[in-house]
Amino acid sequence: MRTLHIQQQALKITDHYIIYDDLGRGVYQVDEEFRMMGKKITVLNLETGVSFMFTRQGGFTNEFYVAFSTGALVNIKKYFAFFQLKLDVDSNCAPPMQVRDRYLGREFNVRTEEAVVATINKKYFTIGDQYVVMVYDDRCQDIVVAIFLAIDYILDRRKGSGERDRKSGSAGMPRP
Repeated sequence: MRTLHIQQQALKITDHYIIYDDLGRGVYQVDEEFRMMGKKITVLNLETGVSFMFTRQGGFTNEFYVAFSTGALVNIKKYFAFFQLKLDVDSNCAPPMQVRDRYLGREFNVRTEEAVVATINKKYFTIGDQYVVMVYDDRCQDIVVAIFLAIDYILDRRKGSGERDRKSGSAGMPRP
């Protein structure tokens, strides 16, 4: 099991931050490009050197595409559900996964048919968004980070439309 810590700073235009583990070591570098429509984020695993491009096309689509430097491809699709976030994750490198909102946009389980592979928790009462990601299956860690990016984007959009408290922000995290 591995715990990742993400802290986003208030007042952002683009995201540039490091995701840390419990020991304060940088694990991922996240860099978002400024775009008027859609979303494009480059993520580098600082331990393995594997990188991936996370994109969402402009328009009304609720699909996210992730292309890894290893050739792996991941598709994350949001489905409509009342008062709940529901994502399906398909990949050519891992079993299908489902993401379900367990507590009003604050806690998410990522699971395969067999088991929960990760939990993504959004902290309360913080300046900028803060998340703790518990990865129970290390083989899925990179995909879980991509899923986190999709959840963060969706929650930011909800806030922007008045569904949740307002937030604007991302950047680095001080070491724990």
